[in-house]
Amino acid sequence: MNKIFKLTLFFLLSLLFVANISVYGQSGLQFRYQYNDFSGKISSTINIISPDNVIHKLYSDTAGKFSLNDENFFTKDGKYTLSVLFESEKYGRDSINYDFTLNGSEIYTEINTRFFFKNKSIKQGNKYIEGEKIPKGWIEVVKNYDAPESIEISLNTKMKPSNTYRGPYFIIKNNTSDTLYGEFLPGYFWGRLKEYRNGVIIDDKKGYLDLNFTNSPPLYPDSSDLALVGSFGYSNNLEPAKYIYEIRLGKEFQPIGVSKFLEKEDFEWWADTKQFYVLKCEFEIKETTEQ
Repeated sequence: MNKIFKLTLFFLLSLLFVANISVYGQSGLQFRYQYNDFSGKISSTINIISPDNVIHKLYSDTAGKFSLNDENFFTKDGKYTLSVLFESEKYGRDSINYDFTLNGSEIYTEINTRFFFKNKSIKQGNKYIEGEKIPKGWIEVVKNYDAPESIEISLNTKMKPSNTYRGPYFIIKNNTSDTLYGEFLPGYFWGRLKEYRNGVIIDDKKGYLDLNFTNSPPLYPDSSDLALVGSFGYSNNLEPAKYIYEIRLGKEFQPIGVSKFLEKEDFEWWADTKQFYVLKCEFEIKETTEQ
């Protein structure tokens, strides 16, 4: 009897251990790196230090562009540190440690790191003038979470197509107590359309973005609004296929770009952390028809 109890206990503990790994193992990383405007190669080393002080190397090279996708990168919640080193015989050397926190419920986290060689902005009175060119580091951490079920999205098949705003059209309904904001402009809801076959994405349509739209209110509680592929939609005549429309919403407006984080005489660091709900709508077009 005691042997059976021990085996049962071992089995249950094993299940709990596996479940814990699988929950945190679903938190992915999408890492992007590039540099522009420099004459000659730039050497960079980028690491992530996990909450248990383990160092994970993301990048160490002189390539102008690099990307990494890992669906099971983040395995713990807590404080992470992004360690970024910039080295160049011509432009000097600088580094920064940038902290961000994960709570374990993220779908995936994007880390975008770039280097530019641009003019300094020097404030004179009420205006800024251009100073000498210096290296600038750019860090953006974007945490993505499943949207709550109280935020609904549906394909709108009754809306008449137009030449200005093409389909497919979607309606987002905010049943939460929070005000929701678009990813690019506060009161405009622009996402992307993915075509997939046998569970694999074969095309990703982002649409065209125009940030010069006039001001529009965000999505208040108990209200609905239109959502498109990019600013003007994609097509009124989709090919027969299965699609996923995906859009990001914020509980506050988070402007495109990042803020100045650390300013030095010969180097500037710009950095921000953002977080979004990811809302998806799956649908299928079985025959080519005007939407």
